[in-house]
Amino acid sequence: MAGRIFLLSVIALCYLGYRDWQGRAVEHPPGVLVREQPKQVDVQPSVFMLDDYRVTRRASFEVRARVLSKEPYHLGRPAKL
Repeated sequence: MAGRIFLLSVIALCYLGYRDWQGRAVEHPPGVLVREQPKQVDVQPSVFMLDDYRVTRRASFEVRARVLSKEPYHLGRPAKL
């Protein structure tokens, strides 16, 4: 019984450590990090299906960027898409 409690404690601590590491603040130096402006060009709208979703393409774009944060979706319709 003590072995199971120890194992569950280790698993819980690993999970909490991982979750805390994922949510850490990311430090970036001040100033302009990317010099180029994003390029976006309107295109003739075209439609395609992605699973049960109807997606309309309206523009093409090029961007050089740094991802500063992300938001995982676990519930609802956005999580499926």
